[in-house]
Amino acid sequence: MKNVINQMHQVWKDVKVQDKSAAGLKKINFDEIISSIFTTGPFYFYVIDFSNMSISHLSSGFEDIHGIKCSQIKNINDLLDLNHPDDMDFIFKAEAKAIDFIIKKIGLEKFTSYKGSYNFRIKTIDGTYRLFNHQALALLVDENYKLI
Repeated sequence: MKNVINQMHQVWKDVKVQDKSAAGLKKINFDEIISSIFTTGPFYFYVIDFSNMSISHLSSGFEDIHGIKCSQIKNINDLLDLNHPDDMDFIFKAEAKAIDFIIKKIGLEKFTSYKGSYNFRIKTIDGTYRLFNHQALALLVDENYKLI
């Protein structure tokens, strides 16, 4: 095991800078780094208020990817309209299956501890549809574990 560890150190030694002061290091934005770890490419996020299906906290990455001003997105239907029509049945089934799994296998009391993830096509800024990895997690639930 020690030999393999030493080999790993050698791999890193070949590419590491020897003098940090000479490297002109830029300030690291850890929020951006952490966000990029959990995504597979350009990304955006938003919050759905399930009481009225409104959208808030839509990040600026949305405009870059879709070419639509964030201010134009008011509710979940505005986002759903961007999905490829042929994928809508799959999206419905994926959402239903994720919630069913949480209810029957995990337990509603753990709803906010898990996220669902699946892929579908969404219209992009150039009018084409691209495959996106959708990840969702419940941020808030009421005392009966219903989405807020």
